[in-house]
Amino acid sequence: MKARITIFITLVASFILLARADMITWENDYALEFGDGINSIEPTSDGGYIAGGWYYQQLSIDVYQIHARLIKIDSYGNMEWERAFMLADIAMSGIKSIIENSDGDFIATGFSEVAGRSDAVMVLKYDKDGNFIWSKFYGNLNNTQGNVIKETEDKGYIIAGREAINDSINAASIIRLDSNCDSLWTVTNNIGINSEYRSLMIDQNDFVAVGYSQDETYDYDGLVMKVDSLGSKVWEKYNEISLGASCIDYEGNYICAWGFGFYKYNQFGDTLYSKEFGSDLITGIKSLMKVNDGNYICAGQVDTPDEYGTNYDWCIIKFDQNLDTLWKQVYGHKTRTSDDYLWGGCKPTTDGGYIAGGNIYHYSYAMKLDENGTVGIMDNGQLIIDNYSLEQNYPNPFNNQTTITYKLQNMCEVDVSIYNSNGQFVQNLVNKRQAKGNYGITFNGSKLNSGVYYYRLKIDVEVKDTKKMIYLR
Repeated sequence: MKARITIFITLVASFILLARADMITWENDYALEFGDGINSIEPTSDGGYIAGGWYYQQLSIDVYQIHARLIKIDSYGNMEWERAFMLADIAMSGIKSIIENSDGDFIATGFSEVAGRSDAVMVLKYDKDGNFIWSKFYGNLNNTQGNVIKETEDKGYIIAGREAINDSINAASIIRLDSNCDSLWTVTNNIGINSEYRSLMIDQNDFVAVGYSQDETYDYDGLVMKVDSLGSKVWEKYNEISLGASCIDYEGNYICAWGFGFYKYNQFGDTLYSKEFGSDLITGIKSLMKVNDGNYICAGQVDTPDEYGTNYDWCIIKFDQNLDTLWKQVYGHKTRTSDDYLWGGCKPTTDGGYIAGGNIYHYSYAMKLDENGTVGIMDNGQLIIDNYSLEQNYPNPFNNQTTITYKLQNMCEVDVSIYNSNGQFVQNLVNKRQAKGNYGITFNGSKLNSGVYYYRLKIDVEVKDTKKMIYLR
């Protein structure tokens, strides 16, 4: 039986899972009722994160519609705001990539089905507070979409994705936009019956797009194309493996990841080497990025057998400069029969940790990880949790804000409330599951009267600890 924990505290709370004194880690879901997912997540300049994806809206029994969704998350994993993109003539939409631009606004690209125009590459702009600024669309045939967007030095943008040539053929495409997101040029690569770019690198004034092509026999080949600032093709390369992620290495070469390994090209398109590892290590690679310590972080999925069968779980691997494995972490929902997808990949954060996002059990999920890819207290590579405990709040007495920390031994349901000095219930704050680890709750008591309040830790019917806090206005 899973433990159920009740903790009683005050009015406004944000939950912090601390991996160590200077490293915040957490995991949280942002689920809506009928299913959703995160396709992109990025650190933001305020120390938080911006995520983009989609969610299902139920229109009637067995009839659903997909809409684009933005989620702003603070540094502790709390949702600050969320926005859904819906227009009268938009039948469905979804975000594939989102960034914070140099002005502090959020720019997203993805797909949309526009009434009277079929599918189109969609670009959305919101300000830092989630206020909608504008939407723009490019292309007008089925299966057209943007997969990744990046800002250029001139405050314009570059998008890699796919563009429909006709109703049966898709071409990999690169779209160059100015600072107002007006189109400057488009380059397509029509190879086989379907082709698509999934990753994009900016190398000074050049752009390198990475993806795949599919022939009439439905075999997949890797596709890499380099274009200059005017959209002229510099070179293109093909290999026998579909490519999904890429980054520029520490020597200026291009590393391209596929399901079971890497290709490395120099700036002239010459193949330097390829490296293969088995599907038991990782597959379906979604992101590959340099880390400040001179290594690489890679994210995807891995097949995990359990009593429910074999399903995908999240997988994050750290590689050294020779692309040899330093560590590997696997994350998943252990009581399910569905696959978990790390669609949003894994990105380094300024504190030396990582942020990852995707879909677990059909719902949006994100994790802030420490430098070892874990959530919790680390000691020589092991998660250390002694028992359930509740610490004294600090500062105490306090004026407006204080922090309370506690330990959880297992994944469990956490309930947060506050009681006054007469034992009267004030307010229930939280009723959700939290993972094992060290948590902290920062809260604001500005609406309370001065006096003594109590917070209490319960596991099932057993009270583990009760502590007093004093609020002075």
